[in-house]
Amino acid sequence: MLFAVRLVDLSAIEGIDLTRVSNVEIGEKLRQVFDFLPKETKIEVTDGIVTIDIPDLPIQEKSEADRLHIKAIQRAEQGDYRKAVGIWERVIELDPANVAARRNLGMAYVELQETDKARENLVEAAVLDPKDAWSFVVLGNILAKENDWGGRSAFSSKRLK
Repeated sequence: MLFAVRLVDLSAIEGIDLTRVSNVEIGEKLRQVFDFLPKETKIEVTDGIVTIDIPDLPIQEKSEADRLHIKAIQRAEQGDYRKAVGIWERVIELDPANVAARRNLGMAYVELQETDKARENLVEAAVLDPKDAWSFVVLGNILAKENDWGGRSAFSSKRLK
């Protein structure tokens, strides 16, 4: 699986200026940021674009991850967030680059009022795919809730993919 992300987008997410350091330093920092990905993952920086090449999963693991992801969505829609969390954690174990699973896991943690775990997974989803608006929306919901701005539940079946 190949991701391409603008360096500037990663800088915004991580809160650091990656534009003023060498490509070697950027590579080292990004290895820390993406430490949840398989060790065989290749990270390269060229002309302000970060390319992340994650080795493909064996078809059996991918199929199992997809099956479990659907099962986790069903559990969450039934309100059984604790069970959904356990299933999504297994999905991520099988497929660490699964943005939807990370985002949905974060949303389930919001429902369980475990905001630190929610933030961690949502930020990882945003780092993997800065164009995935829902990760940012749910992070915004967390901030709104913590500041007592009111707001809707972060978990809705319409947002699940």
